[in-house]
Amino acid sequence: HIVRTSIGTKVTQLKLVFGSNFLTDSGPDLKVVLSPLAADQVASKTALRHSFIVGALASNKGASSYDLPLDIDLKLYKSVLIHCEKYTKLWASAPLSNGEVIASGKRWEEKAKSVRGGWEIAQVGKTMVLRLGEDFKTKSAADLKLVLSPNSVANSNNDNALENAVIIGGLQKVKGAQQYLLPDDLDLKKYSSLLIHCKEYSKLWGGTSITD
Repeated sequence: HIVRTSIGTKVTQLKLVFGSNFLTDSGPDLKVVLSPLAADQVASKTALRHSFIVGALASNKGASSYDLPLDIDLKLYKSVLIHCEKYTKLWASAPLSNGEVIASGKRWEEKAKSVRGGWEIAQVGKTMVLRLGEDFKTKSAADLKLVLSPNSVANSNNDNALENAVIIGGLQKVKGAQQYLLPDDLDLKKYSSLLIHCKEYSKLWGGTSITD
């Protein structure tokens, strides 16, 4: 799966991570490759077609990680491959995973402003991330925050939006895909809704339930 490390809105590190249960046969000149083809469609002769070679396979067993360029467009790739470059032999293929989705939705309840678009919370290794989809859109304003609240959206308002809540961070942009790291010690079960709140003017933009 893919793990991003960010400082504010800036991605500082991007890695492809193999879990501790990874296992494949050993072989000569094995490379880790990102392919634009689906895992069940790639073959030995097409493994490197329009693909990105990440680097040599570090180990054929257990956890390992590989640095990716910060400017790589991951939307271009659908699968991760192990490929024997010397003999043009596809060793293994798997869907490129962005982690296990543990909550997701599309329906937002409008408060002060309209909010729309898909979102998901995923477990990526030991880290949880919040992702807003390509279709995300809301109204621009100063000091917009993403907030996890213990209250339902229906019971949230301008005055209590931040009570016992976790501020994930400032909204990176009001339109399009974006990702946020959640605190390592976060117990998601304690929270009922994801809110967008204008902290400067104590105005609740809208919210969505994370428990449906």
